[in-house]
Amino acid sequence: MKYAVVILLAAITVIAYLPVLDAGFVGYDDDYYVTKNLYVQAGPTGRSLAWAFTTFAAGNWHPLTWISHMLDCALYGLDPFGHHLTNLLLHVANAVLLFLLLATLTNAPYPSAFVAALFAIHPLHVESVAWVSERKDVLSTLFGMLTLLAYVRYVRQGGAWAYLLTTALFALGLLAKPMLVSLPVVLMILDHWPLRRLQRVGFRLLEKVPLFVLSAASGVVTYLAQKGGPEPEISRLGHVPLSVRLDNAIVSYIGYLGKTLWPANLAVIYPHPLRSIPIWQVMGSALAFALITVLAVRVRKTRPYVLAGWLWYVVTLVPVIGLVQVGEQGMADRYTYIPLIGVFVMIAWTAWDIVRLRFASRRVVAGAAAAVLIGVLIGYTQVQARYWQDSISLFTHALEVTRNNYVAHVNLGAAFEEVGDVDAARRHYEAALLLQPNWPEALYNYAVLLGRIGETERAAALYRRIVRLRPNHALAHYNLGLIYDEQKNTAAAVREYQAAVRSSPDYAPAHNNLAVDLYTLGRYREAWRHVHAARRLGFTPNEGFIEALSSKMPDPDRRARTEMR
Repeated sequence: MKYAVVILLAAITVIAYLPVLDAGFVGYDDDYYVTKNLYVQAGPTGRSLAWAFTTFAAGNWHPLTWISHMLDCALYGLDPFGHHLTNLLLHVANAVLLFLLLATLTNAPYPSAFVAALFAIHPLHVESVAWVSERKDVLSTLFGMLTLLAYVRYVRQGGAWAYLLTTALFALGLLAKPMLVSLPVVLMILDHWPLRRLQRVGFRLLEKVPLFVLSAASGVVTYLAQKGGPEPEISRLGHVPLSVRLDNAIVSYIGYLGKTLWPANLAVIYPHPLRSIPIWQVMGSALAFALITVLAVRVRKTRPYVLAGWLWYVVTLVPVIGLVQVGEQGMADRYTYIPLIGVFVMIAWTAWDIVRLRFASRRVVAGAAAAVLIGVLIGYTQVQARYWQDSISLFTHALEVTRNNYVAHVNLGAAFEEVGDVDAARRHYEAALLLQPNWPEALYNYAVLLGRIGETERAAALYRRIVRLRPNHALAHYNLGLIYDEQKNTAAAVREYQAAVRSSPDYAPAHNNLAVDLYTLGRYREAWRHVHAARRLGFTPNEGFIEALSSKMPDPDRRARTEMR
């Protein structure tokens, strides 16, 4: 039976996600991860691999994810089909591994298959599969599933090698995405059900200490990655009071459940509601959360899978529930990729118990009901996947199903700008700024557009406003430097380029322009240092400029320049 289930799972997953294979890249992080990332496009070279393990680009430290994108570029170049295919194959593998894990743990193939099917085709998971930049979701979950399977082997067979394998796979998962930091707690949940080995809780905790240490280390590195860098992720919304974050967290816990049961109005981004959450919604969500928790505890002896599934859901959402605010979102569909497994377990085993007790032909009844539900979900998932065909369809849909979505306005504006519709782009940037007047991302995009259409003074004013709001915004400093260069204000341009390279030392164009302006001011030694920095970063300065600068250098410096070349 296992082979039949595996084949069926793979088939329904591919059918549900077929529209993804025709999709392109979208203008929402795909540029950072692939289309404008020269390290990734170079493939897994020594220089690129070193960068993958040392960069905090995109506000994360996930070297394994970077390497997977590099391998895709080596195989497919910038053909989006191959990148989407990799995501889909990883998702298929995750669904299959989830089935094998649950079937091995419980010896109950029917509810295990149902859980895996729900995981495979639920519309809430479209974002994790259809979005190339969310490779980290499907890749880290692959190692998460392998970690759990290795742990089951360790529990049942023992041995140091099985434990080392569990630890190594967990470490690889964290190198793909830190979302897995809660996995040691998940192992404790599995010790409760279905492994039933919590008699010695202290020892069970002790055996997981190395895993908790890895989680803690990953958490610290992730915090540093999101706190630091030229454009910190923990920034604009970092001032949100803890009370507001708690309100949003409890509403999100119940909100995700609602979207699980009725997956309508799904969007790529749900902006943080800040202080606009109605008190009745907070109180209602808190009451619902408490009632589910009490119910799960009360039936823990007769239906232990309810408590296990609920704890899985609650615990695995903690890293992304918003207690530490990262980014502009209040919630996100992609955050449910692993947590919903717990909800699916609750649903599947409860349904199986009901069918088993009330129907003689339980396999026929369960199979028929499951087939109908799966068919409906496949249809919903295909519809949702089609929105990911391009940026315009993706963010237009987001605006249709959400309110006051300034993030969608900015990204839709960028999409229209890319296809040359300047008027539409301008309307959406202005709409975003009406909702969030001091959001640096909206100000920056609008400033770039104004510069392109000749409104240079307005663009410069916006850049100055951005760097007041976010002093380490490297691109704003760089573009302001370009404007000063056009105005022949070389000294002011130098100040902006210097600020840009302080904020982003790897930004080669800023080094190059700074070298040119320093040469104009007669500061030849400083100019030469920035030429060297630009070359080290793979940028090729103009050879005529190099010769002109070289002629101004003393003989020892010329020899050093020749040796460097």
